[in-house]
Amino acid sequence: GIIATDDYEFGIARIVPAQHWNMAGIIRASGIRSPFPNLFLFSFSKLALGIGITDPAMQLKVVLCFIALLTYCMNTYFGFKHFESSNGGSLKGLIFVFLMAFFFLCPLLYTRPLIETLSAPFVMASAYFAFRYFNDAEKKHLVYATVFLMMAGMFRYQTGICAVALVILVLVKRRFRDLIPLVISGAIAILVSGLLDWQFKGSLHASFFSYTRYQMSEISKFGKQPFYVFIALFLGLSLPPVLFHRYRDFQWKTQYRPLIPALLYFAVFVISHSFVTHKEERFMIPVLPIFFILITPLVYYTCTQSGRWRIYYFVIINFLLLPLASYNVPQNNIIGVARFI
Repeated sequence: GIIATDDYEFGIARIVPAQHWNMAGIIRASGIRSPFPNLFLFSFSKLALGIGITDPAMQLKVVLCFIALLTYCMNTYFGFKHFESSNGGSLKGLIFVFLMAFFFLCPLLYTRPLIETLSAPFVMASAYFAFRYFNDAEKKHLVYATVFLMMAGMFRYQTGICAVALVILVLVKRRFRDLIPLVISGAIAILVSGLLDWQFKGSLHASFFSYTRYQMSEISKFGKQPFYVFIALFLGLSLPPVLFHRYRDFQWKTQYRPLIPALLYFAVFVISHSFVTHKEERFMIPVLPIFFILITPLVYYTCTQSGRWRIYYFVIINFLLLPLASYNVPQNNIIGVARFI
């Protein structure tokens, strides 16, 4: 799952060969970025070295296997549980699991050693507990959602914007007293993650502030894209016209009211990123599983009550793109460059 030089320069080259790295070296090499993601991945390459694997390519394969297991298992588990109590829940859950496994971009994106990939399962876990809070109104689920969002933010800071969705949920539920545990758990999460960075860099949230200052001054140099880029991206990922048809007798309120937390997480994340000048497709990796949750009711309707040609069209196009996405020339070239170096 290597498709960009960033994967190599800021990820792979700092965790393998494991025998050439240690925690202090990774922290020194982190620069403006947090060393936490690389330290997390380094634990797996170090594990590979510990069991006798000295070849860097094999160490990398061990790391990628752990990334794939982490992202797939967490995303499918928490995604599946969104549909347990809904009408047609088992089939909807299987549709979601199928999309996470075989949607043409997933095997590529969720084996990449990127902060976006590593944050995605924790965003999903946070969205699930937000879902539980919205439907059960238990304060503990609000706290769990905050904790998992903090963990996502330790990999990619920008995922923290989803905290806005949690505030909106409390306001929609009109349980204003629940803002107290939300604020307290949020403050503790900010403090704990900041203290961890203090341990690495010597001051509270040192990596976050240095990264933010760099982004504010340099981000425009990486290119400017229009506001609608990410909206168009997700429309394209729905593989039109599969889901573009009349939904006769489709109970929108019944189907989507329980999924309001997922909708809020997705909307807040996409809209906030749309205001950022520089946009890359990989920025949307953290909420791609949530996108699959949101289209699952539509896919379920299409499978059970719409024309079969849409399903055939989706399957044919998807499985033509799958090998092209997973085994493309740029990816193989970068692997070759890495091996040569």
